[in-house]
Amino acid sequence: MVESWDSPEVQRFMVAFQRLRNLVDSTPEVIAKEALDNRRLRALCLDVRFCAITLKEKERSRRELFVSSTNPAFIAAWPDYEFSYSGPVGEAASIMFSGEGFWGDTETAAPSAPAKYDEALESQVTPE
Repeated sequence: MVESWDSPEVQRFMVAFQRLRNLVDSTPEVIAKEALDNRRLRALCLDVRFCAITLKEKERSRRELFVSSTNPAFIAAWPDYEFSYSGPVGEAASIMFSGEGFWGDTETAAPSAPAKYDEALESQVTPE
């Protein structure tokens, strides 16, 4: 699946995405619902999402990386992620920053956490 000649970003995406597919039995429709009660799934979705964002940024800034020799497994996985998994993964990742996700309960939830997450996605930086 992951080849030694893949970029570190592609390798990380492929490993995280395969773990996600295995965890949900290749059924992206269940991700958002199961993420409500599964912290491990939420964390994995966040990792996959940030990997994908990093790859999209690299694609925009360095097109030559996407026209050079590319692992066929990545070429097959990327459209599958974008069309089937991207929406549910984004939904599950956002739960991490809601009152019932990352912060634990609504009383200790940081009110600006969703805004910080959106800003982080826009700036391609991991939220603090």
